[in-house]
Amino acid sequence: MSGLQIRLKRLFHKGKAFVVALDHGLVMGPMRGIERPLEIVGKLKNVPDALQMTPAMLKVVEENFYSRGSPMLIARLDTANVWRDARKYEQGYYSPVYTVRDAIEAGADAVVTYLVVGYGDDRVEGYNLEQIARLRNEAHDYGIPFVVEPLFVRREVSDSVKETSIVKYVARLASEIGPDVLKVDYSGDKVGFSQVVETSFSPILIRGGPKTTNELEFLSMLRDAVDAGASGVTVGRNLWQSSDPERLALAISKVVHENQDPKQVAESLKATDASVKLCSWEQPLSNPSLTSLIECLRITLQSRDDGFECLWGFSTRLHETYIDFFIIGTSFQRHGKVWTRRDLNPRPTRVRAAS
Repeated sequence: MSGLQIRLKRLFHKGKAFVVALDHGLVMGPMRGIERPLEIVGKLKNVPDALQMTPAMLKVVEENFYSRGSPMLIARLDTANVWRDARKYEQGYYSPVYTVRDAIEAGADAVVTYLVVGYGDDRVEGYNLEQIARLRNEAHDYGIPFVVEPLFVRREVSDSVKETSIVKYVARLASEIGPDVLKVDYSGDKVGFSQVVETSFSPILIRGGPKTTNELEFLSMLRDAVDAGASGVTVGRNLWQSSDPERLALAISKVVHENQDPKQVAESLKATDASVKLCSWEQPLSNPSLTSLIECLRITLQSRDDGFECLWGFSTRLHETYIDFFIIGTSFQRHGKVWTRRDLNPRPTRVRAAS
């Protein structure tokens, strides 16, 4: 098996891929939610299969990716000016910013490029195609997956066009270039998008698209896309502009990786909201009652010699001998007669049944 295939298998090792895009700054500037890269990456690093960012951002947040269980890193290589608000484009430009080698030196496992169709000047579109072909060859020389993000734009529309016939056209056009993965707009209905999947040569990840009005709408869109044949999802502002990105990331994983019903997952998000709000004690605590904590928060307790941990969040796997949790919780430690509290960073934890 080649290095390229090994990396693709890692991306899809759970069957479907869940990618978080954080590279918007190269096109749109410091959007709300990604102004502080270290903060948002620290919150999300344990849940998605991959994070998408520029090599420059990757160097800023690299400390989050030293562990064996870290997500893959997909590096954005190029930019365009079709989405910016500061000054609307006239003819539009496309420009490579990084080489594949730049991405690899920064730690990337895969690379992604735009294919923007519909500019005012056809020469820009032709230049875009030439650069994609060059970058594809470079990526495959290094043995890393090459992702193409085809978009159709119109100057009078602020976002890419999502009509089924248009999405099908650009997805097939991008397929003919020879990418390993496509990142494609969801057309808005399962029947139409299934046609997009059928006429493409490469696995398709949908783009998260514009911000939706609520979590159920967003999760339902992801579910519909996967049901229509998408090989996974890429999400951006719908996740990191939400009130609690960590919990929503876990919810997305349930929908994409575990085929759970979006309505039930959205309802569990509301229930978790209520539980977390109940946990608002100040430090230090004086002799908290374990019984009342269990009744109040419906939590799992992990005993320790000098205290215990309150673990709430999300069970990810149930087995006969153990349970896997993704933990968001609090540690309580005893110092004589005084209990102190320390909030825990979100982390995966395995709890084994008593023998």
